[in-house]
Amino acid sequence: MQSEIKKRKIKKSVKIIGTIVRAITVVGYIGIIACLLTAISAIFKPTFIFNTMYLDEVLIQNSIDPDIFTRKLAVSLMIKYIMNIVFVILILKSLGRILSTIENGEPFDSRNHSEISIIGWITIASVNLIPILEYFVRTIILKLPSNLKGIGSDGVLRYYSTSVDWKITLLGIFLGVLIIILAQVFKYGTYLQNEYDSTL
Repeated sequence: MQSEIKKRKIKKSVKIIGTIVRAITVVGYIGIIACLLTAISAIFKPTFIFNTMYLDEVLIQNSIDPDIFTRKLAVSLMIKYIMNIVFVILILKSLGRILSTIENGEPFDSRNHSEISIIGWITIASVNLIPILEYFVRTIILKLPSNLKGIGSDGVLRYYSTSVDWKITLLGIFLGVLIIILAQVFKYGTYLQNEYDSTL
């Protein structure tokens, strides 16, 4: 009797978590649409995103068209945000599939360890691929200058940088590796559970 009550409580908790995960996924899709709309708005009206008073002056001193530069920078930022959201959605999708198996009373489904591994690899990939993709978009496709300096109308020497932050987040890599290790532990646990079930 007690075990049945516990099972029902666990199923209820998993169902609530699953609903939250699905809701966050929907918010992620909305975020992508919002980023696209913001990028389009910035193309037609660059000042929609940036306060470009001093930046414009520095750009002109460096023989760069402020409107074109600001549009390109806005688009590159939106692409970066979209990439981050896509990685989060991929993780949530895998988490949703794991929660579905638990909700259906099959926590030791053989596919779950693969889904956990996928979450680990996505975590590692996100901290490494995003800077590379951002560099490719900004430097190769949009050809944005990385560093700018000039004197504003207030007489202050100003520096602007659009260079990519190449700092590798060791915490993200560590977390990804830890999740992959947990996936292997889960795989072994699934094997032991299947062995136990086969002896009954």
